[in-house]
Amino acid sequence: MERSAFPPTPSTRSTSARRSESPSNGAADAWLWNTHVVPLEKLDQMVGSSLLVRVNYLGPDGAVEHVAEFAGVVSAVDPLVTIDRGGDHPFTLPPEPDAYHVGERGHYRLHSTGETVIDPAFTTVWTVHPPSVDERR
Repeated sequence: MERSAFPPTPSTRSTSARRSESPSNGAADAWLWNTHVVPLEKLDQMVGSSLLVRVNYLGPDGAVEHVAEFAGVVSAVDPLVTIDRGGDHPFTLPPEPDAYHVGERGHYRLHSTGETVIDPAFTTVWTVHPPSVDERR
């Protein structure tokens, strides 16, 4: 079964990356948020495992301006979660345990590249908000 890799996700205002809350757009993309996905208790169990990542970059109006989707292998979790993506530079994310979930078995198609990721060990979704006018001063 092939699944859409990531749903659009609502979030709370923040100037830094923050894991989005569960979407309310129906069951089709509920794979990431269902009750079978268990938050990790320890980040170190991700080292050496595959991680499916989506980062939503919002514009000043709150609309998604850019989406980064990729899979890689977690190489470190301290001080940041570091994801090796092959030939690219590593990508880092905050080490917030509640933001990472055990992945469900399946085929996940990335909207941005058409690539299919099979059976990721872990998943995470983040939303990055631009700084407010007050925060830019």
